[in-house]
Amino acid sequence: MNKEELIKLLRSTFPQAIGAMLTGSQFNKTHFNTISDVDVVVFDRTTSDVHTRGLRFQQNKIDCTIVPVFDIENVVLNEFYDPKGIIIYMISSGEILYDTNTIIEDIASAVLPLKNKISERVKTNYHQSVEQLLKMSKYFERELSESERILLACDFIYCITKIEAIRCNGWDFTSLHKARLLNEHNSAFVTDILQLHRMVVETKDLRFLHSYVKQYQNKLGHFDDTLQQIITFDIAIPDFSLQYFHKDILPVILSNSSLYKCYLYSFISPRKYHRLYRHDIAISFAADKGMAIIDIIHELLECFKLLENANSFQYEIVHQLRENTLGSLENQLLNLRIHLSALVKVIMQQQTNTNTFETALALCTYLQHLLGLDMETLCFLNTFLMQRWLLTHTEQKNAKEHHLLNTLGKEKQQKWDLQYNNTKNHLTAIMRTSIAGGISVTPEVNICYQQVIDNLKIIFFDNEADFITSYFPDSLLHSIQVSEMRESRAYLLLAEEILQLLNLNDSVKAQCLYFMSKGTVELFFS
Repeated sequence: MNKEELIKLLRSTFPQAIGAMLTGSQFNKTHFNTISDVDVVVFDRTTSDVHTRGLRFQQNKIDCTIVPVFDIENVVLNEFYDPKGIIIYMISSGEILYDTNTIIEDIASAVLPLKNKISERVKTNYHQSVEQLLKMSKYFERELSESERILLACDFIYCITKIEAIRCNGWDFTSLHKARLLNEHNSAFVTDILQLHRMVVETKDLRFLHSYVKQYQNKLGHFDDTLQQIITFDIAIPDFSLQYFHKDILPVILSNSSLYKCYLYSFISPRKYHRLYRHDIAISFAADKGMAIIDIIHELLECFKLLENANSFQYEIVHQLRENTLGSLENQLLNLRIHLSALVKVIMQQQTNTNTFETALALCTYLQHLLGLDMETLCFLNTFLMQRWLLTHTEQKNAKEHHLLNTLGKEKQQKWDLQYNNTKNHLTAIMRTSIAGGISVTPEVNICYQQVIDNLKIIFFDNEADFITSYFPDSLLHSIQVSEMRESRAYLLLAEEILQLLNLNDSVKAQCLYFMSKGTVELFFS
């Protein structure tokens, strides 16, 4: 099979794709052998989740990784926390086979810096390795057996080269081989290590390694720890439900005076981003407010011991984010998340007639009005966002042919049309009220709702707020006929925050956006 035949096969198999890239061992070849699989990344418009599909052409096997192009930013950030970052590596290093409007080229250029960027995962690895090296150096001056001396010397070389690789290039498994990277970036260091190794072999003495570590320690920089640290726990709870969490579990957590001071917000774990989230509910804390991470874990364990049905909970530390404490867009988004989470808490605990679906519809409608988006642009943007959650991973995997995904998506929308027609008067009334910034609910809910409204205004009208994201090129928005870049980026960013923090499941998020588009058209022509 040659490259032209591969492109023809991909175009026919994935008619809604904007393009594809060639990666793997047969990268940059024009004719492909049958010894290795042909690895391809397909950027598709009808896909909601990353999945794979195998193809055959004559004697060649083609492994296709299908990426949802309308969710490319979340895909990239999700992969960033994978130890191998496979998709990031493929996108940043692959050869473009075909590309519509240079969208893939723009995505690849934006993703490239991530290969070498030090993530929180690598920062943690760095600190742990430095601590290990310093502990290890204490043994260099002791009397050791031959086997202990050899093994300790090997551990020393592994540990110190790992630290230096991270220092010079944010090394992880997706970058160059460690030896090659060190030779390219710090050959003098490599020379020192080789000399140290020879001295160990010749003298059978490790004491001079202790002196070298003390000198090396003085050269070590440190990562900036002056910024606010946010830690998120992804927690599995037996018999989990959102109502159970807000009525029984969260009050216990907030009754703990230590956790109450550092609690920020919570949301249903978006498990489609499985590199980060695997469980039921995600809870975020400010780890710099007088509590170390280990202290937060201890207090959480104590809280869950008080709950009859949740004392066997599991957790994973999702990530540790460092955000500027003053004036940044991230800090404003943090405030928005806190207010949205508080709004859900009040709704769940007050048992009002308002549900989170209607609240999401109202807030997204107000957001559209605030940004001044016209009906056509809003419908394009809602379609863009809706595609992220329209299909489940299982639905995509079970589709025998990829083109059937488009049919499956249309069938879902047809069912939603029936539901919308039965409730459109009620829904359009909510949207009409929300344009004025109001909502008919109890005073407690209305206070939280108004805080969200005020925060949206601050975010958008702050002249310093920048909605340009690194992995989301203008060409992608132009492809869906959107021209107002700042307003459109603001809508996509903030609407996703609203839908996520109001704890709607993926299908309901898509349905809410579909109803909003239908309602906007109704209001425009009424």
